[in-house]
Amino acid sequence: MPHRHNPKQNRLLAVLHEHEFETLLPHLQLLHLKAGDTLAESGQVLEHAFFPIDSAISLFYRLENGESAGVAVIGNEGMFSVAQVLG
Repeated sequence: MPHRHNPKQNRLLAVLHEHEFETLLPHLQLLHLKAGDTLAESGQVLEHAFFPIDSAISLFYRLENGESAGVAVIGNEGMFSVAQVLG
């Protein structure tokens, strides 16, 4: 039996009032990603927000020596957008 994805699997989307959710629904798109896929690079202008439903998004900070350090993980309780990173 195939797994059915539902935007309300994301807790932020799930708590919206029904009218607000219905207004947003036509703008939502299911995006299948593989582990290690990059959503954005530092300095990149992003026009979308991401609402994980059955995955996690890891935010990494690139150090001066070229290594990277994980600074946050976002699961189905949250969302990711460039505005979030920039404050």
